[in-house]
Amino acid sequence: MTESMGLEFSSEELIKYIENHALKDIESINISYGEERDIDFKRVHEWYLETEKIIRILANIIPSTMAQPINQLRYAGHHALKASCDPDDEGVVKLNLTEAYKHCKRAYYDSLDLYVFHMSDVFRSKLSLLAITDIELEDKIITHLESFTKLRLENESRINYYSNVSKTLLVGLSLIADINKRLRDSGVTDELLSDKSVLIKNVNILTEENRTLKKDYNHLNSEVKKSLAKADQEQGKRFNKFSLVLILVTAISILFQGFFTEKFITSKNESLLTVENLIDLKSYLNPMKKEETASTKTKKGYKYIQNVNK
Repeated sequence: MTESMGLEFSSEELIKYIENHALKDIESINISYGEERDIDFKRVHEWYLETEKIIRILANIIPSTMAQPINQLRYAGHHALKASCDPDDEGVVKLNLTEAYKHCKRAYYDSLDLYVFHMSDVFRSKLSLLAITDIELEDKIITHLESFTKLRLENESRINYYSNVSKTLLVGLSLIADINKRLRDSGVTDELLSDKSVLIKNVNILTEENRTLKKDYNHLNSEVKKSLAKADQEQGKRFNKFSLVLILVTAISILFQGFFTEKFITSKNESLLTVENLIDLKSYLNPMKKEETASTKTKKGYKYIQNVNK
Protein backbone atom coordinates (compact mmCIF):
# COMPACT_ATOMS: atom_id res chain seq x y z
CA MET A 1 0.00 0.00 0.00
CA THR A 2 1.49 3.32 -1.04
CA GLU A 3 1.12 6.52 0.88
CA SER A 4 -2.21 8.24 0.21
CA MET A 5 -2.79 11.87 1.05
CA GLY A 6 -6.51 11.48 0.50
CA LEU A 7 -6.88 9.14 3.48
CA GLU A 8 -5.83 10.82 6.70
CA PHE A 9 -6.20 7.69 8.78
CA SER A 10 -3.56 5.81 6.82
CA SER A 11 -0.64 7.67 8.34
CA GLU A 12 -2.27 7.78 11.77
CA GLU A 13 -2.99 4.07 11.70
CA LEU A 14 0.56 3.36 10.67
CA ILE A 15 1.92 5.42 13.54
CA LYS A 16 -0.37 3.65 15.99
CA TYR A 17 0.68 0.30 14.60
CA ILE A 18 4.33 1.09 15.23
CA GLU A 19 3.53 2.36 18.71
CA ASN A 20 1.54 -0.76 19.58
CA HIS A 21 3.81 -3.19 17.78
CA ALA A 22 7.12 -1.47 18.20
CA LEU A 23 9.95 -2.72 16.02
CA LYS A 24 12.23 -4.99 17.93
CA ASP A 25 15.67 -3.59 18.55
CA ILE A 26 17.64 -5.47 15.92
CA GLU A 27 20.79 -4.98 17.95
CA SER A 28 19.31 -7.36 20.53
CA ILE A 29 18.84 -10.14 18.00
CA ASN A 30 22.08 -9.54 16.15
CA ILE A 31 24.71 -12.27 15.94
CA SER A 32 28.40 -11.50 15.67
CA TYR A 33 30.46 -12.87 12.83
CA GLY A 34 32.20 -15.41 15.07
CA GLU A 35 28.88 -16.76 16.40
CA GLU A 36 27.14 -17.26 13.03
CA ARG A 37 27.76 -21.02 13.27
CA ASP A 38 25.29 -21.09 16.19
CA ILE A 39 22.37 -19.60 14.19
CA ASP A 40 19.17 -21.59 14.53
CA PHE A 41 15.70 -21.43 12.99
CA LYS A 42 14.39 -19.30 15.86
CA ARG A 43 16.92 -16.51 15.20
CA VAL A 44 16.27 -16.57 11.45
CA HIS A 45 12.52 -16.46 12.14
CA GLU A 46 12.93 -13.34 14.31
CA TRP A 47 14.97 -11.54 11.69
CA TYR A 48 12.57 -12.56 8.92
CA LEU A 49 9.50 -11.19 10.72
CA GLU A 50 11.22 -7.93 11.75
CA THR A 51 12.45 -7.39 8.21
CA GLU A 52 9.02 -8.10 6.74
CA LYS A 53 7.50 -5.68 9.23
CA ILE A 54 9.79 -2.78 8.35
CA ILE A 55 9.32 -3.40 4.62
CA ARG A 56 5.54 -3.13 5.05
CA ILE A 57 5.87 0.03 7.12
CA LEU A 58 8.28 1.83 4.78
CA ALA A 59 6.26 0.87 1.72
CA ASN A 60 3.65 3.28 3.12
CA ILE A 61 6.15 6.08 3.62
CA ILE A 62 8.58 6.37 0.76
CA PRO A 63 7.83 6.49 -2.98
CA SER A 64 9.66 3.27 -3.77
CA THR A 65 8.68 -0.23 -4.86
CA MET A 66 10.97 -1.70 -2.16
CA ALA A 67 12.03 -4.25 -4.78
CA GLN A 68 15.57 -4.68 -3.45
CA PRO A 69 14.61 -5.47 0.17
CA ILE A 70 11.82 -7.78 -1.01
CA ASN A 71 14.24 -9.71 -3.22
CA GLN A 72 16.65 -10.10 -0.32
CA LEU A 73 13.82 -11.38 1.86
CA ARG A 74 12.86 -13.83 -0.89
CA TYR A 75 16.42 -15.17 -0.97
CA ALA A 76 16.28 -15.57 2.81
CA GLY A 77 13.09 -17.65 2.51
CA HIS A 78 14.72 -19.76 -0.19
CA HIS A 79 17.67 -20.67 2.07
CA ALA A 80 15.39 -21.28 5.06
CA LEU A 81 13.40 -23.80 3.00
CA LYS A 82 16.59 -25.53 1.86
CA ALA A 83 17.71 -25.81 5.46
CA SER A 84 14.38 -27.37 6.48
CA CYS A 85 14.39 -29.88 3.62
CA ASP A 86 17.44 -31.77 4.88
CA PRO A 87 17.45 -31.42 8.70
CA ASP A 88 19.73 -34.43 9.19
CA ASP A 89 22.68 -32.86 7.35
CA GLU A 90 24.00 -30.42 9.95
CA GLY A 91 26.47 -28.82 7.51
CA VAL A 92 23.77 -28.01 4.96
CA VAL A 93 21.44 -26.71 7.66
CA LYS A 94 24.04 -24.39 9.20
CA LEU A 95 25.14 -23.09 5.82
CA ASN A 96 21.63 -22.25 4.63
CA LEU A 97 20.53 -20.78 7.95
CA THR A 98 23.57 -18.50 7.90
CA GLU A 99 22.73 -17.37 4.35
CA ALA A 100 19.07 -16.82 5.32
CA TYR A 101 20.15 -14.69 8.29
CA LYS A 102 22.49 -12.60 6.11
CA HIS A 103 19.79 -11.98 3.50
CA CYS A 104 17.32 -10.88 6.19
CA LYS A 105 19.90 -8.52 7.58
CA ARG A 106 20.69 -7.15 4.13
CA ALA A 107 16.97 -6.60 3.43
CA TYR A 108 16.60 -4.73 6.74
CA TYR A 109 19.56 -2.50 5.97
CA ASP A 110 18.37 -1.83 2.40
CA SER A 111 14.96 -0.80 3.70
CA LEU A 112 16.42 1.76 6.09
CA ASP A 113 18.80 3.04 3.39
CA LEU A 114 15.81 3.71 1.15
CA TYR A 115 14.08 5.46 4.03
CA VAL A 116 17.06 7.76 4.63
CA PHE A 117 17.58 8.36 0.91
CA HIS A 118 13.99 9.25 0.05
CA MET A 119 13.04 11.11 3.21
CA SER A 120 14.80 14.36 2.29
CA ASP A 121 13.30 14.32 -1.20
CA VAL A 122 9.80 13.70 0.16
CA PHE A 123 10.10 16.57 2.61
CA ARG A 124 11.64 18.93 0.07
CA SER A 125 9.07 18.30 -2.67
CA LYS A 126 6.06 18.53 -0.34
CA LEU A 127 7.25 21.54 1.60
CA SER A 128 7.58 23.48 -1.63
CA LEU A 129 3.81 23.07 -2.15
CA LEU A 130 2.79 24.60 1.14
CA ALA A 131 1.14 28.00 0.73
CA ILE A 132 2.48 29.38 3.99
CA THR A 133 6.02 28.73 5.14
CA ASP A 134 6.23 27.20 8.61
CA ILE A 135 9.65 27.88 10.09
CA GLU A 136 9.02 25.61 13.06
CA LEU A 137 8.09 22.69 10.79
CA GLU A 138 11.09 23.29 8.58
CA ASP A 139 13.38 23.27 11.63
CA LYS A 140 11.91 19.93 12.75
CA ILE A 141 12.49 18.45 9.33
CA ILE A 142 16.05 19.77 9.11
CA THR A 143 16.81 18.40 12.57
CA HIS A 144 15.39 15.02 11.57
CA LEU A 145 17.48 14.87 8.40
CA GLU A 146 20.64 15.93 10.19
CA SER A 147 20.12 13.17 12.74
CA PHE A 148 20.94 10.59 10.06
CA THR A 149 24.36 12.09 9.49
CA LYS A 150 24.93 12.41 13.22
CA LEU A 151 24.05 8.74 13.78
CA ARG A 152 26.41 7.66 11.02
CA LEU A 153 29.27 9.57 12.62
CA GLU A 154 28.54 8.51 16.18
CA ASN A 155 28.06 4.76 15.59
CA GLU A 156 31.09 2.72 14.64
CA SER A 157 29.26 -0.54 13.87
CA ARG A 158 26.60 -0.91 11.20
CA ILE A 159 24.21 -2.74 13.48
CA ASN A 160 24.24 0.16 15.97
CA TYR A 161 23.66 2.71 13.20
CA TYR A 162 20.70 0.89 11.62
CA SER A 163 19.23 0.08 15.02
CA ASN A 164 19.18 3.79 15.90
CA VAL A 165 17.86 4.80 12.47
CA SER A 166 14.92 2.42 12.90
CA LYS A 167 14.05 4.26 16.10
CA THR A 168 13.54 7.50 14.12
CA LEU A 169 10.67 6.06 12.06
CA LEU A 170 8.02 7.43 14.42
CA VAL A 171 9.47 10.92 14.06
CA GLY A 172 9.57 10.64 10.28
CA LEU A 173 6.01 9.34 10.06
CA SER A 174 4.72 12.08 12.34
CA LEU A 175 6.34 14.78 10.20
CA ILE A 176 4.92 13.32 7.01
CA ALA A 177 1.46 13.11 8.58
CA ASP A 178 1.72 16.78 9.57
CA ILE A 179 2.80 17.82 6.07
CA ASN A 180 -0.01 15.79 4.45
CA LYS A 181 -2.60 17.43 6.69
CA ARG A 182 -1.31 20.93 5.82
CA LEU A 183 -1.38 20.10 2.10
CA ARG A 184 -4.97 18.85 2.30
CA ASP A 185 -5.98 22.01 4.13
CA SER A 186 -4.34 24.04 1.31
CA GLY A 187 -6.29 22.14 -1.36
CA VAL A 188 -3.37 20.11 -2.67
CA THR A 189 -4.71 16.77 -3.86
CA ASP A 190 -3.22 13.54 -5.15
CA GLU A 191 -4.01 14.67 -8.71
CA LEU A 192 -1.92 17.78 -8.30
CA LEU A 193 0.95 15.78 -6.85
CA SER A 194 0.61 13.30 -9.71
CA ASP A 195 0.79 16.12 -12.28
CA LYS A 196 3.80 17.55 -10.50
CA SER A 197 5.44 14.14 -10.52
CA VAL A 198 4.95 13.94 -14.28
CA LEU A 199 6.44 17.41 -14.73
CA ILE A 200 9.37 16.57 -12.48
CA LYS A 201 9.94 13.37 -14.43
CA ASN A 202 9.93 15.27 -17.72
CA VAL A 203 12.30 17.87 -16.29
CA ASN A 204 14.60 15.11 -15.13
CA ILE A 205 14.53 13.53 -18.59
CA LEU A 206 15.31 16.87 -20.25
CA THR A 207 18.06 17.51 -17.72
CA GLU A 208 19.60 14.14 -18.46
CA GLU A 209 19.37 14.72 -22.20
CA ASN A 210 20.93 18.14 -21.78
CA ARG A 211 23.72 16.61 -19.73
CA THR A 212 24.30 14.01 -22.48
CA LEU A 213 24.32 16.68 -25.19
CA LYS A 214 26.74 18.79 -23.18
CA LYS A 215 28.98 15.77 -22.73
CA ASP A 216 28.86 15.04 -26.47
CA TYR A 217 29.56 18.71 -27.23
CA ASN A 218 32.56 18.75 -24.91
CA HIS A 219 33.86 15.56 -26.51
CA LEU A 220 33.35 16.95 -30.02
CA ASN A 221 34.93 20.26 -29.05
CA SER A 222 37.91 18.41 -27.63
CA GLU A 223 38.28 16.37 -30.83
CA VAL A 224 38.08 19.52 -32.97
CA LYS A 225 40.76 21.21 -30.88
CA LYS A 226 42.97 18.14 -31.21
CA SER A 227 42.44 18.08 -34.99
CA LEU A 228 43.24 21.80 -35.28
CA ALA A 229 46.34 21.41 -33.14
CA LYS A 230 47.45 18.46 -35.26
CA ALA A 231 46.80 20.43 -38.47
CA ASP A 232 48.77 23.40 -37.11
CA GLN A 233 51.60 21.11 -36.17
CA GLU A 234 51.68 19.52 -39.63
CA GLN A 235 51.47 22.93 -41.30
CA GLY A 236 54.33 24.13 -39.13
CA LYS A 237 56.39 21.13 -40.18
CA ARG A 238 55.65 21.82 -43.86
CA PHE A 239 56.54 25.50 -43.40
CA ASN A 240 59.81 24.58 -41.72
CA LYS A 241 60.65 22.20 -44.56
CA PHE A 242 59.80 24.85 -47.15
CA SER A 243 61.92 27.44 -45.29
CA LEU A 244 64.83 25.01 -45.16
CA VAL A 245 64.58 24.31 -48.89
CA LEU A 246 64.33 28.03 -49.63
CA ILE A 247 67.42 28.73 -47.52
CA LEU A 248 69.35 25.97 -49.27
CA VAL A 249 68.30 27.19 -52.71
CA THR A 250 69.24 30.76 -51.81
CA ALA A 251 72.61 29.69 -50.47
CA ILE A 252 73.32 27.59 -53.57
CA SER A 253 72.25 30.46 -55.83
CA ILE A 254 74.58 32.87 -54.05
CA LEU A 255 77.47 30.43 -54.32
CA PHE A 256 76.92 29.80 -58.03
CA GLN A 257 76.46 33.51 -58.71
CA GLY A 258 79.80 34.28 -57.08
CA PHE A 259 81.48 31.49 -58.97
CA PHE A 260 80.25 32.55 -62.43
CA THR A 261 80.92 36.25 -61.73
CA GLU A 262 84.49 35.52 -60.83
CA LYS A 263 84.96 33.05 -63.68
CA PHE A 264 83.47 34.82 -66.69
CA ILE A 265 82.92 38.51 -65.90
CA THR A 266 85.33 39.75 -63.30
CA SER A 267 88.30 38.02 -64.87
CA LYS A 268 87.70 39.63 -68.28
CA ASN A 269 87.25 43.16 -66.95
CA GLU A 270 90.27 42.92 -64.74
CA SER A 271 92.35 41.62 -67.69
CA LEU A 272 92.06 45.00 -69.44
CA LEU A 273 94.07 46.59 -66.67
CA THR A 274 96.92 44.10 -66.70
CA VAL A 275 100.48 45.17 -67.66
CA GLU A 276 100.43 43.17 -70.87
CA ASN A 277 97.54 45.23 -72.23
CA LEU A 278 98.89 48.67 -71.35
CA ILE A 279 100.76 49.04 -74.70
CA ASP A 280 97.71 48.09 -76.75
CA LEU A 281 95.62 50.43 -74.67
CA LYS A 282 98.00 53.36 -75.32
CA SER A 283 98.05 52.69 -79.06
CA TYR A 284 94.31 52.53 -79.00
CA LEU A 285 93.98 55.83 -77.18
CA ASN A 286 96.71 57.82 -79.14
CA PRO A 287 94.76 58.12 -82.44
CA MET A 288 91.82 59.35 -80.42
CA LYS A 289 94.00 62.11 -78.90
CA LYS A 290 95.35 63.20 -82.35
CA GLU A 291 91.90 63.50 -83.82
CA GLU A 292 90.76 65.42 -80.77
CA THR A 293 93.76 67.89 -81.12
CA ALA A 294 93.14 68.53 -84.81
CA SER A 295 89.51 69.08 -84.26
CA THR A 296 90.25 71.50 -81.43
CA LYS A 297 92.69 73.50 -83.59
CA THR A 298 90.22 73.75 -86.45
CA LYS A 299 87.55 75.02 -84.10
CA LYS A 300 89.95 77.62 -82.68
CA GLY A 301 90.98 78.86 -86.20
CA TYR A 302 87.36 79.17 -87.22
CA LYS A 303 86.64 81.23 -84.16
CA TYR A 304 89.67 83.53 -84.98
CA ILE A 305 88.50 84.19 -88.56
CA GLN A 306 85.07 85.05 -87.28
CA ASN A 307 86.51 87.54 -84.84
CA VAL A 308 88.61 89.24 -87.55
CA ASN A 309 85.70 89.66 -89.83
CA LYS A 310 83.84 91.35 -87.07
